[in-house]
Amino acid sequence: MSKVLREVLEKKYKTEFENEYVFTNPETGTKYNDIKKAFKTVCKIAQVEDFRFHDLRHTSATRMVQACVPINVVQKILNHASVTTTMRYSHTMREQEQNAVELLSSYSVA
Repeated sequence: MSKVLREVLEKKYKTEFENEYVFTNPETGTKYNDIKKAFKTVCKIAQVEDFRFHDLRHTSATRMVQACVPINVVQKILNHASVTTTMRYSHTMREQEQNAVELLSSYSVA
């Protein structure tokens, strides 16, 4: 969990704590039983099409790899048993591939 998220949740806990759940259904005051349904509703309201809740894992993996987080660290964060699975989640960008190739030209033969 990031420091920013921890701070947000701690603030919410200190100011709005009414029960054991962090997020509750405003209509019923009870916990959400299925976050995917709420996610789908939010996507519909925001007019975001063809986006699944699970896509967030792919996005986070891709962004971590783009930020040069080692793939084994991304694997641990995503709780994958195999780094091969993590590799399917992390989508490199064309620019990253080009930069990697360009790095080779900075080496000189002694």
